[in-house]
Amino acid sequence: MTRRPGMLARVGVDSDALLDFKGPSRASLTAQRAMATALEGLGVLEARNSDDLVELFDAINDLSPDAQTLWIKTLTALDGVNRIHRGNEANTSREVARKAPLPPDLVRSVDVLVVSEASGEAQGVPTFPGHMTRSGEPELTYLDSFAHSAAADAVRALRDRGNFPQGSSRHDIWDAVLQPLAQISVEATLLDRFFLTKPSGDHAKWLITNLDRSLRDGAHLRILGEWDASWTEQQARDVAHKRVAPHVGSGRIASVEVILAAAWDRSGPTSRRPRNAPYGPHNRHLRFSCGMAVTAVEGFDRLRQRTVEGVDGFTWGLVSSADRLGDLGRSEDVVASQPTLVLVHLP
Repeated sequence: MTRRPGMLARVGVDSDALLDFKGPSRASLTAQRAMATALEGLGVLEARNSDDLVELFDAINDLSPDAQTLWIKTLTALDGVNRIHRGNEANTSREVARKAPLPPDLVRSVDVLVVSEASGEAQGVPTFPGHMTRSGEPELTYLDSFAHSAAADAVRALRDRGNFPQGSSRHDIWDAVLQPLAQISVEATLLDRFFLTKPSGDHAKWLITNLDRSLRDGAHLRILGEWDASWTEQQARDVAHKRVAPHVGSGRIASVEVILAAAWDRSGPTSRRPRNAPYGPHNRHLRFSCGMAVTAVEGFDRLRQRTVEGVDGFTWGLVSSADRLGDLGRSEDVVASQPTLVLVHLP
């Protein structure tokens, strides 16, 4: 069975599909814009090899000037957040688009293949609705139908729901929501007040281990959490080492920075929060270098067991706009800039 798209769909593009809409007409530019916009918002471009990208750029050079500008901007944006993946398969997407059945390596690597009208006709893709799925194969879709394909709709449906109900497997949450972003990121920043202060459950071990397996090689992980008012500085350091260090170093994470701050500490005679210092942010999130972040309403400690507990389940949101990502970065700065904090570098 083909993997059901999660947070991002893996998209292969037959370069000839762009040439079906190469003219300067409004209809052609509308089709190109719909495809480029949907790909930038919903997908990872899967090029089968270097020649696949060359063929794609050759096709772009044959488009109208406006379409050329559109695609260059789109591919530049995708490349800037590691969302163009180049494989080492023998044939390009254009060369395999007419093969039936589709080759096994394509089945493994993409969720949807955008095909030309000639290839689609050979494969039996109907003119309407313009996309088709055979059992055990990626979806096939025309360029002007990709935005409304089943793969694109599945990504939107997952994002729109934004919740895994009580009893859901945390592994399903990882597979659908977090792993697709981790696999294309070289940095990740986790902000969660209680992530390291709650000893019950193994949410820290589980999440850090999965990040270590999935982030790109040489990745950097930053964790921002609370320095409990009852801890001494040495106890805070011990917590960082005990709950983080054992779970990195055997995978892809090369370095970890743990920041435990007193920003959230509001009361009690042992409070370490300086007078007039800002309180810590309430929202919890995991921000990836691929230009997206996942917020967690109930907190990531909701994933402390194999299945999600609590009547609210696990509620999450996707952040992808530059302005909103900037807000998350500023909330991280509030924690990292505290005059009272413990900073631990691992390994």
